[in-house]
Amino acid sequence: MVLSEEAFPRLAVVRAPRHGRVIGPYRSRADAAETATLLARFTGIRTCTKRLARSAVHGPACPSWRCHPVPPPAT
Repeated sequence: MVLSEEAFPRLAVVRAPRHGRVIGPYRSRADAAETATLLARFTGIRTCTKRLARSAVHGPACPSWRCHPVPPPAT
């Protein structure tokens, strides 16, 4: 699982991470996905795959936004 380096960071389950912001390793993809869901639920980090520009407003277009608004972009 990695934390992306986007304006609005997101958690993604990946097989081979390409950068240093790695959370894991996990025994299975299912374990990593469950952990990502829990982290997103309690921290507000998004898990949706939509790419957002730095000037974007993450909002109702993302199904998970209804439950967990995303924090402001990283600076």
